[in-house]
Amino acid sequence: MDCKTRTTILCRMPLGEILEISQEIKELADVQVIKEPKASLIMMRAKESVQQIIFNVGEVLVSESTVSVDGTIGYGVVMGDEGAKAEAVALIDAVFRSEHSKWQDVKRNITIFLKERQELLQQEKRQEFNLIARSAVSFEIMDKREEDVN
Repeated sequence: MDCKTRTTILCRMPLGEILEISQEIKELADVQVIKEPKASLIMMRAKESVQQIIFNVGEVLVSESTVSVDGTIGYGVVMGDEGAKAEAVALIDAVFRSEHSKWQDVKRNITIFLKERQELLQQEKRQEFNLIARSAVSFEIMDKREEDVN
């Protein structure tokens, strides 16, 4: 699982589940907070769907943190004012960046957990899409002409 996928799943998970993972890391490692969690604003960019032009949507509130786990640096950035979540994501990031063998089992267990969580999030997304799709209006059906009615 790559860093982008892992971070996306972590950011969508409830804080409690992420804190459980990060607590295990804290118990097994020398953790130093390099940058305390803090809220800041970043510019959100998007790509226009027709001409593929990138534009600035506006500023978004994020929380960010930087930690060291046994000397390996980890970064966490999450949307919203959620400092604890940013720090927990940074801890997990540091573990996955570490090449130390003591983290192999932890990495494997976290990856298994995140894959299960990813499946649940995909199911939720499909359910939400199906709910929205049911309310879609077909304008072709509504475009009846008077001569078609008579």
